[in-house]
Amino acid sequence: MTISINLSSRARPGGSARPVVAYANWFQFGASERQVRPQVESRMFLSVHRGSGTLHINGRTYPAPAGSWFFLPWAHAIEYTADASDPFLVGGIHIIPDHAPGIPLRNQVAHSNADPLAGVPWRRDADLPCGRGLRQGSFDPSLGRLSGLIHYLIESFNLARPDRRKQEQAAGWLLEEISINLRQTPSKGSRSVPAALFQVEAYVRQHLHRPLTVPELAKVANCSVAGIHRLFRLCRQETPAHWVAAQRIERASHLLRTTRTPIKGVAGEVGIADPFQFSRFFKRHNGHSPRAYRIRQGIL
Repeated sequence: MTISINLSSRARPGGSARPVVAYANWFQFGASERQVRPQVESRMFLSVHRGSGTLHINGRTYPAPAGSWFFLPWAHAIEYTADASDPFLVGGIHIIPDHAPGIPLRNQVAHSNADPLAGVPWRRDADLPCGRGLRQGSFDPSLGRLSGLIHYLIESFNLARPDRRKQEQAAGWLLEEISINLRQTPSKGSRSVPAALFQVEAYVRQHLHRPLTVPELAKVANCSVAGIHRLFRLCRQETPAHWVAAQRIERASHLLRTTRTPIKGVAGEVGIADPFQFSRFFKRHNGHSPRAYRIRQGIL
């Protein structure tokens, strides 16, 4: 898939820009490890898959728990600080929004203004479907299209052999998934959802195996119970309890479709110890009992 980008006055004669992935990798941080990148000339998609830490991006600090993602502006400055007891594993996918078609693609990204690729005219920023500024979101690292796509793009990236067609397709797929994720998590009256909400959502996904209370979520967000209700109502158009229930149903449905885990085990994985209570809960939200849902999915 290729996404055409409208560059307005900066458009190239004879055609529009084609985003391309120029680098992708995993990095497991050590305890309290700190890394600084003073100027990264890419739109980097950064996802946290395990552990936690903090990110200092263009002068602002953001919590980065497992299940959070950030799509960073062009020429961003970033400082990573890993948690002391549970350092994060991050995935990075670097997109060049506008790479001149006549210049050979190099699988490399400038990380400072001293880099030979810094400021070259054939690599430029451009208007992408989600804009030019910082974007944030949340995802479930254990399932879903976005998680699977991240793993595929990083694991299949071949540093030694640039493949322009494949890497343009990769950029298109990722930009589409970012747009879908942002549409599914809309924000009323603002350009971005508060970081506290993403922190709560990531916390929920990490702890779906046990009961969760609204006061507990409010504590994670560092706000009152009324505040957490207001946050979900404004940004998700539903209550915290309804959102948590939807995550339990999504996780349970995935396990019922893709594993042979007994229904009692699935119930435990989503924080409902009583399998009879889980069956009633699942049928109320899904329309089918867990057993009937699994039978309807069939097998390979």
